Amino acid sequence: NGPNEFRVTETLKTWSVIDQLHNINVSTLVLNGYYDEAQDGTVQPFFKNIPKCKWVQFANSSHTPQWEGTASYLDIVGNLLA
Repeated sequence: NGPNEFRVTETLKTWSVIDQLHNINVSTLVLNGYYDEAQDGTVQPFFKNIPKCKWVQFANSSHTPQWEGTASYLDIVGNLLA
């Protein structure tokens, strides 16, 4: 829906799921990196509206903490799944 991920057009331009997030009733992990294109302002509504949500920001990562901080990433995800 648009020429690239930064220029959204048509039906996805106004689409949002934020008002439905309160319906998620399982433990949820929201991740982003300090250098991520998904900055805190993008992630914050998910953290705020999902009842059982944990938010982790990887200090030395962009959008791929599973590759940029593998040990820490696996530890965090493993703890959620344990």
